[in-house]
Amino acid sequence: MQERVTRVQGKIVLDVGDPVRLGVADVDRGKTDPTSVVLVVVEVVRFGEHDIECKYRLACPSGQLRSLYARTYLIPIQHATAQQLGFTLTLEHWQGMPTIGERAAVVGDSAVGGQGMLKCHCKGTCKAGKCACWVHDRLCNSRCHPRSSACLNHCRECA
Repeated sequence: MQERVTRVQGKIVLDVGDPVRLGVADVDRGKTDPTSVVLVVVEVVRFGEHDIECKYRLACPSGQLRSLYARTYLIPIQHATAQQLGFTLTLEHWQGMPTIGERAAVVGDSAVGGQGMLKCHCKGTCKAGKCACWVHDRLCNSRCHPRSSACLNHCRECA
């Protein structure tokens, strides 16, 4: 079995600095979010009778994940380094980063801001700090205020 895994996914034991892909459950992501998130191995925790068993601490630019993960949950990214994927600062400063869950890690890769839909219900122009969409640097959508003609935050070219 280990030979097959080595042939398909590369090496069996990962090292610090290896970029990996971690699958994300449906409940931890939005409908348009990716099904997996790219992370980097920042620590290898060895345990067992002869330090044979390994679990991995992972991090992304948002922070370090609170759980340790076994190798079976991780898919190494072949032919890429942490520096190529933009994880240089993450590798250097991961111990000072906040501890986050998988759901918060997905938000960093999400095109729509993660799980749930942000809406503002503004009655004005949506160009101030009171507008939730404006504060989070998102465009207002049809759920915010469907019949408002005062909104100036519904397209980038309109403003």
